[in-house]
Amino acid sequence: MSSSAELQELYRQEQISFQFLARHKHDFNNCVANVNLIKDYFQQHRLEWSLENLEKAFLELKPQLAPAGAVIVTSQASAPEPPPPPVPAAPVVRPVAEPLGLGMDEINSWDGPTMRRKMADPAARKQIDACLAAEAELQRLARQQDARQRQRQMENQ
Repeated sequence: MSSSAELQELYRQEQISFQFLARHKHDFNNCVANVNLIKDYFQQHRLEWSLENLEKAFLELKPQLAPAGAVIVTSQASAPEPPPPPVPAAPVVRPVAEPLGLGMDEINSWDGPTMRRKMADPAARKQIDACLAAEAELQRLARQQDARQRQRQMENQ
């Protein structure tokens, strides 16, 4: 597969992932554990990355998935962290939904004292950091998508 074809396939898979996440903002917890379960399901069943197959995996795995809105906490006293996993064959589902109901509009509406108070609270700080990380990822993906579109336009000229 040529690099252009690989880019097109990766873009197609990202679009499908975004559609799935948009459909399941409130009933899919986009955490590493759930993403890995879905990825393993796709590999085990040798499925093509499609919206229909994502829906099928979601329905079949729903009883095993961490519930939406749940915060997955790992103990710091646990065993040493394993080495990073190999690059998956299927794309990793990216965060799209805003974590735990906190959104950029709400964060942007806070004045300075409110922001300082919220940042001093460890639980609120964690939510703010997660929201900001999701927003940064969305912006990165949007820039990446724009670059791909510009590349396609240049190739078509």
